[in-house]
Amino acid sequence: YELLNEPHDKLNGEPFNALVADVLPIIRATNPTRSVIIGPTHWNSMSDLDQLKLPDDDRNIIVTFHFYNP
Repeated sequence: YELLNEPHDKLNGEPFNALVADVLPIIRATNPTRSVIIGPTHWNSMSDLDQLKLPDDDRNIIVTFHFYNP
């Protein structure tokens, strides 16, 4: 699963981290080992990776980012 591709606008920083914190346990309730893809805000911007808050104990998260500069 990918939670949301290229989150942006008002879904930034803390609102997005709150969404991840709410949705990931729902997925894990029925899919405890399925890979889940999560990227930072601002269209999965690499520069926003440091704002992304993920659980330390979930080994099945794949972090993604998009880089559009040459």
